[in-house]
Amino acid sequence: MLMSQHEGFAEAEGSKRSTNASHDYIRAKLAENGQREALQNKLKEDLKESGWCDDLKEQCKEVMRSRARKSSTDLNVEALTKELIKNAQSTVPVRVKTDFMAKLKEVVLKDVDLTEYNA
Repeated sequence: MLMSQHEGFAEAEGSKRSTNASHDYIRAKLAENGQREALQNKLKEDLKESGWCDDLKEQCKEVMRSRARKSSTDLNVEALTKELIKNAQSTVPVRVKTDFMAKLKEVVLKDVDLTEYNA
C-alpha cells in the first residue's frame, strides 16, 4: 500500500520526536550520574589538545578584523556566532569526534538503564 506524503511526513515527525525524547532521556540520566560533565570535560580537553580551540580563536579574530574593515555595525556577538558555528562544527577533527562517540557509547551502555526508557 502506498503512503501519502502527509502520512510519510507524520511518520518521520513521530520518529524525530521519539529520537529527541530518547536523547533527552539519555542526557538526563548522564547528568544524574555525573557522566555528562565528565564527557564534556573530556571533549573540551581533546579539542584543546588537537589545536581546534586555538584555530577557532584565530578564525574569530580574522572575522572580526574583516568586519571591522568593512563596517563597525557588523561587530556584534550574535552575528559573529552565527557565522562561526557552522565552520566550528565542521572543523572538529575526525579523531576527536570518533573518540568522543566511542566514549559516549561506552558510558551509555554501561551507565544508562535503557530498559527504564522503554518501560
